Amino acid sequence: MIVKMNKVSLVLLDKYRDESLKQLRRLGVLHLNALKGNGEKFEHLSSLRDKLSSALVYVPAISGIEPQAFSGIMDSLEKADAILEKVAEKQAANERILAIVREVEKIGPLGDFDPSLLKTLEDKNLKITVFKAKKSDEALFTGENSFRVAVTKNNQFFAVVGNIPENLKSVEILDLPEKSLTELSKEKSALSGVLNKLNKELEEMSSMRIPLSEGLKIIDQDLVYENVRSGINKEEELSYLSGFCPVEKLEKLKAKAAEEGWGLLIEEPTEEDEVPTELKVGKFTSMLSPVLDFLGILPGYREYDISFFFLCFFSIFTAMLIGDAGYGLIFLAVTAVVMIAFGSKKKPIPKAVFLLLLLSVTTIAWGIVTGTWFASQSIMEIGPIAALKLDVFKGSDEEQIAVVMGISFFLGIVQLLIGVVQNFKKNFPKKNSFAQIGWFAVLIAVYYLVLVLVVRRAGLDTYPKQMMYLLLGGVAVIFLFGGQEEGQSFVKGIINSLTNFLQLFLDVVGTFSDIMSYVRLFAVGLASVKIAETFNQLGAGMSGSWMIVFGILIIIIGHTLNIVLGLMAILVHAVRLNILEYSGKVGVEWSGFKYDPFKVSVDESQSYKGEFI
Repeated sequence: MIVKMNKVSLVLLDKYRDESLKQLRRLGVLHLNALKGNGEKFEHLSSLRDKLSSALVYVPAISGIEPQAFSGIMDSLEKADAILEKVAEKQAANERILAIVREVEKIGPLGDFDPSLLKTLEDKNLKITVFKAKKSDEALFTGENSFRVAVTKNNQFFAVVGNIPENLKSVEILDLPEKSLTELSKEKSALSGVLNKLNKELEEMSSMRIPLSEGLKIIDQDLVYENVRSGINKEEELSYLSGFCPVEKLEKLKAKAAEEGWGLLIEEPTEEDEVPTELKVGKFTSMLSPVLDFLGILPGYREYDISFFFLCFFSIFTAMLIGDAGYGLIFLAVTAVVMIAFGSKKKPIPKAVFLLLLLSVTTIAWGIVTGTWFASQSIMEIGPIAALKLDVFKGSDEEQIAVVMGISFFLGIVQLLIGVVQNFKKNFPKKNSFAQIGWFAVLIAVYYLVLVLVVRRAGLDTYPKQMMYLLLGGVAVIFLFGGQEEGQSFVKGIINSLTNFLQLFLDVVGTFSDIMSYVRLFAVGLASVKIAETFNQLGAGMSGSWMIVFGILIIIIGHTLNIVLGLMAILVHAVRLNILEYSGKVGVEWSGFKYDPFKVSVDESQSYKGEFI
């Protein structure tokens, strides 16, 4: 359920601004509209944040290194300075190595010589200039004071003693380094040693990640506060700001406003307001949170919360895509190990682990009823396992394909129809909500068409006339009500539909592809089984003597690869069917942004108290 919000405007006496904002932050209920901080404090805190976040990037987590404890924000900043100093040294060494490589490439054709000798000759009025010329420019170097010193595939190098002739003014003069090739090589080797030393020191500094992370949390909190403090709207002796508060938390805000003497205006959000979304979920639907967080999506405030059906279908789709009870048992074993590990440390079990538990159970259940255990015929023929396989999956390969394909399309039509009903419920009693009745009829008619053409593989002549009437009737209802808008006459709504007739036609045709999209459940699941069968056959073919070791290895590698592909399929297909096809029917565009109240997340006593604070 999406939590109802109220729009709140808050007025403070500017002379009590700091204390009032701290009280508001401690209350932690008001999501503030965007403010733009400014001033020296804000800029300084921003630079400190950049310093800590940059330092964290350069010291990745490395196992086996004992972490240091957090001992205050100033210590964290000192550690960040130390890390960035090493990084600067490393960058300078890398840049010098690249410069040496470029110099070696440039003067390599000339051979190993001491550039200081040229300087000595120049001091004795014997200047030598080296030119890099194309082979076609050789005729320019015909004087007695010109000597060819090197030749490469595309260029020639000439040394000219004394003054440079006029005809050579346009030819490239080669800038010579201060060191010889031997000296440059020694310098490069020394710098490589420095780089190795710096890399090792940075690895050891990965022990500083906890102080850096904790320091970053503190600076983030200080920066948010300073952004509000310096960016707040001001008018003479008053400061004011606005935001959104969940209705159920309004009483706390009202009580604090009365206690502190704040001016408070509470309103219903308008259509123009960008309202944050807070989902109030139960224990079951909370398992979907890791998926939404991973994808970075959230339904908009005025959209429909589809978490329950999303999770239900997501778990079924996952089971069909993985399609193997054996794989499900592996997932279940991993889940059990993780849950035991968290339990032994007396830590709360993450929601992602419970989601994995649900997906494991549904995958095992699907594998049991279809009789799929590591795609092994031997396992499937074991008495108790064979008895659990449903009769509907015991037919010929062609019959089983039709059954699984039919189940895929059935799940699709059920999910799409649920979306239509939810959309009707959301918009009722608006006139355009009745267009959903038309879409319901169109989906049923098109679903039956898919069964005829794809599952039964029959011709259009077997498509019942009743379904054609249902299709045409549904289109008519959509035409009558789809263009209706509040405040307009019914006739005007029909004119709107006429204007958008082409789009209506494309949307109706699109329902066929929407339903057909669910065939991926069958196709990917079948591909997974066939891949597993292939590796089983390859492994079984190496059953003789010592070759059995390679056979077992092939089977293990094959099933591991298949599991990885299955996990990828979940992200690509199970998520897509929910986020695009289903969400499209409900009208969910995932346009929401998270309710993030102005609050205390780190002990206020830890705040940065250095310069500018």
